[in-house]
Amino acid sequence: MLRFSGGKITVIANDGKEVHPVSVHRMIIAVSETYDVVVTLPENMSYEFQATAEDRSGTTSLWLGEGMPISLSPLPKLN
Repeated sequence: MLRFSGGKITVIANDGKEVHPVSVHRMIIAVSETYDVVVTLPENMSYEFQATAEDRSGTTSLWLGEGMPISLSPLPKLN
């Protein structure tokens, strides 16, 4: 699952093909899928773009922007 602490993620292409832009709070992608996305970075902040394993066993993050960090709240563990 992909999430962004700066707001919505706008999907503009899937597997190399343009799509009608769709804005989402989070998105689930499968192995080998590719997406082109757009995020907006307000000034003076650093936003977390996070990928979470489907079973929520781990995450990795990329920080975008400069300034005060705006992080995401952890997703709850699955039963």
